[in-house]
Amino acid sequence: MSSKGDKLDQIIKTVEANDIKFLKLQLSDIHGLPKSMAVPLKKADDIEDIVNDGLLFDGSSVAGLASINDSDLLAKPDINTFSTIPWRPESKGTSRFICDIFTTEGKPYDRDPRGVLKKSIGKS
Repeated sequence: MSSKGDKLDQIIKTVEANDIKFLKLQLSDIHGLPKSMAVPLKKADDIEDIVNDGLLFDGSSVAGLASINDSDLLAKPDINTFSTIPWRPESKGTSRFICDIFTTEGKPYDRDPRGVLKKSIGKS
């Protein structure tokens, strides 16, 4: 079984080899509809920061996720969900991660539909 570091190294090599220029961070709203944020990649190593730190976003902009008063959330990529998007152009392509949602304190967000599902099936 490979470590997170080995997996991340493989992802960075894939991004470099495929000239990936955009990363989509995907999550779902309370109704199960997919939402995503596109992040431009200046260099493949940018992925390491996104995987380790997550990406801050306004949770109130996603239906049913957070109130306006409690809206700062982190989308943290699940490293095992990385894939390139095959229908995008080969050069300057796009890849994606499915994300888990956390509070800015680093705790799992209790209204994250993916987190609720993982908890209910005992994978959290």
